Amino acid sequence: MRGAAAIAGLLLVSSCGGVNDASEPAPKDAGVDVVADAAGLVDGSWLCTPKTCSALDADCGDTSDGCGNVISCGTCSNGETCGAGGPNRCGVGACTPTTCAAASAECGLVGDGCGKTLDCGTCTLPKTCGAGGEVNKCNCVPTTCTAAGATCGSVPDGCGTNLDCGSCKAPKTCGGLGTPNVCGCSPSDCPPIYANSFESTADFPTGWNSWQNCATDTTWSAARDQFPAPSGGSFDLRLHTTGFVSPPCQYPGIYALTPGIAATAGRDYRVEAWIRNGGNSGVTTILFYDGADQEIGNQEIVWAPDTWQYGADPSLIAKSPANTQKLRLRFGLQTASAFADVDRVEVYLEPL
Repeated sequence: MRGAAAIAGLLLVSSCGGVNDASEPAPKDAGVDVVADAAGLVDGSWLCTPKTCSALDADCGDTSDGCGNVISCGTCSNGETCGAGGPNRCGVGACTPTTCAAASAECGLVGDGCGKTLDCGTCTLPKTCGAGGEVNKCNCVPTTCTAAGATCGSVPDGCGTNLDCGSCKAPKTCGGLGTPNVCGCSPSDCPPIYANSFESTADFPTGWNSWQNCATDTTWSAARDQFPAPSGGSFDLRLHTTGFVSPPCQYPGIYALTPGIAATAGRDYRVEAWIRNGGNSGVTTILFYDGADQEIGNQEIVWAPDTWQYGADPSLIAKSPANTQKLRLRFGLQTASAFADVDRVEVYLEPL
């Protein structure tokens, strides 16, 4: 007979999962398959559905839930022994516990069929217990080129061998932009179609438009100034916002828009810029236009926060839509009464 109380104070730690508290199992549903040996449970599904004491036909002791955890199924009464009536079943007589080998368990905790648990050890790296969904088995699941973010070259698979992630199509080379195992076209092989370090008035304000949304006064500015990025010449573009009206209008901030740059439909364009913002919010946007100079698409990237130190911002890459004839870049500082500096702006046409 099943005891009225579960084993008190049980705390088990498994290399493949934790231990659930003992609880009174629900009545077993009709048609539920009974596992003959609860000590050797293996569930190949991942993530798997843990089994209950009732589903396992277990009425005493500790056993595996089939998902790498141990559950407690109560105690026996009336002088009965756990396991004497079958694995984790109360009965009269003695119980012979199983072993890790008999249960085909290479690691972790499993029930011994007599109400206790077996510690079947740990795995030797890079193998881990339960990898790939095989409970109590030592396996290693290799990574893939996609998961590793590799588009070329050779990378470790995490299981002791290397993956061949292919080669690049010229003029791209493997690591050409400085990121290992990623195809890129170096500036020397694919020079920018637009570059600006704001060294002359022809760089700014000639052809640029600038404005502030939600202004409360007219002291905002977008101007060349002598706060350049490293190796960025002697000037940069400084953006300065004033206070914003309350409640604010839509898209508050100061914006600067480049002149049009000739572009082709269906191509990838990459924008590189050095921006320092001191933690102020801002965005870089690439905008595409048709032959009538109507905007037909855009994509933006949020500035990476910094501590008022120049650094190359993350690349902005966008595909030009059909009918694209030109593109423009827009830089927007969106924090009130703040500064940001933009320098070393470059636009690249990614090779096919």
